[in-house]
Amino acid sequence: MEKKFYSDIEYNRAKRRSSIILNSLLIVVAIGTASMFVAQQDYLFMGVFLVVACLPIALIPISFKNHPVHGNSIITVTDNEITVMSETARVKDITKIKVLIELPPAKDEREGLEMLKEYKSIHPGYEFYGNLDMIYVGKDGKKRVAYSHVCNVIEALEAMIYVGVKNYSVTYSAKKNTMLSDHDFKNAVYSKKQEDNNKLSKKQKTKQLI
Repeated sequence: MEKKFYSDIEYNRAKRRSSIILNSLLIVVAIGTASMFVAQQDYLFMGVFLVVACLPIALIPISFKNHPVHGNSIITVTDNEITVMSETARVKDITKIKVLIELPPAKDEREGLEMLKEYKSIHPGYEFYGNLDMIYVGKDGKKRVAYSHVCNVIEALEAMIYVGVKNYSVTYSAKKNTMLSDHDFKNAVYSKKQEDNNKLSKKQKTKQLI
């Protein structure tokens, strides 16, 4: 088995633009404030704001890494390994998969809460774009996290459950509120896996008879 999942390129481009604009503003403000302290010969505060100006510069490459626009797959699921954003882990080394889905915009907080309650116990479908974080134990024995933003995020999660990932969580977000799903995604996946195994067994029996 091998399944590949992709990011939303237009969404990622928008996120990159937002990151550049926001961080550029922060840099301009920090440098401008530092210049004021230079005029006052207050070099301690000048140094502090120059350090603050360096932080947005460091955040821009991180945003670019988390929002790729190359069009290649960002998640690959096979029987024994899962790759998320170029980080590969054996299925048995994955401790948890965390999914965050932002629901369609709500008019107000009340409507947002109603949407969260509606989705809390149901299967949301496969059209959602969302965050998928893979928490796993690296070869050095340390816990690591691979972050991704992917189309068809629920399909990606179910593919991971299919190959043996046991621990997961799905959280919905609306109007700054969040709610953890209590839907059992494993049940449908295990049923499909059983059907696939039965079909495979029938094919093998047919080949033996032939």
